[in-house]
Order: sequence, then C-alpha cells, then structure tokens
Amino acid sequence: MSVDTTELCSICQRALVPAQREFGMVWLCDECLAAFVTWPVLRRLAPSLGEELKQRPSPGVDEGPRLACPFCAGRLFQRLVTALGPERRLLACHRCRAVRLDRSALRSIFVRARTEQSEALKRSEVQSRLVLLQLIRSLERV
Repeated sequence: MSVDTTELCSICQRALVPAQREFGMVWLCDECLAAFVTWPVLRRLAPSLGEELKQRPSPGVDEGPRLACPFCAGRLFQRLVTALGPERRLLACHRCRAVRLDRSALRSIFVRARTEQSEALKRSEVQSRLVLLQLIRSLERV
C-alpha cells in the first residue's frame, strides 16, 4: 500500500485519505466513513480478529459483492468474523492483506481494545498490590 498514489474506496469510489496513527497506517474514507488497514495493524488492535481473518476464504461461503481492493486490484472477499460479535462481515484482500472496516466495526474494535487495555492495567495493579502485600507480610515475620 502506497501513500503517494490515490486509492479509491471500494464501496463509494471516493479518494481514501492516508493517516498515520499510533497503532499504524490507516486509509480513511470521508464519504462512507470506512477505513482500510493492513493485517499487522489489525492484529495490534484486535489480535483475535487478525487471526480469524488469516484463514483463507471458503469458496461460495465468503463470496460477497465483487469488489476490487483499492491497493492491488485483487478481489475483496466478504469474511464472516465472530471476534466482533455475531454475524459481523468484513471485506478482506488476501493478496495485499488489506481489510475494510465500516464505522461500526471500527467502533467495536476500539471499544474492545480499550476494554482489554483497561483489564490488563487492572491485572497489573492487582499483581503489584499482591507483591507489596507479600513483602509487608515477610517483613512482619522478621
């Protein structure tokens, strides 16, 4: 995926706007409010979703509208993914590894990422408190 050419959204045919974010490069569509990301970026945001999309599409099952990838002109396959909830479908290119995320998928991914970060922070706080408590108890015995 290049930043120096103009890629068009597969759905509305508007120019995608490249944007560098803290988690990686994203191409945004101002018209349909979708985003294209690569699998490595998606894996950073939602590891289980990245693994689920890594599987090859099933003929007939994952076929949707015949849309071309804006980056390599390969076919975008419609993929049913469970990591974002029931009956969620995303468009993915297996040639260049681009994934199209609609607005609700983006929202789901960011909410999930924030929740996972919050839970990880809580776990580390609990672990720190347990270590501190063990240290205090060991000092009390002396």
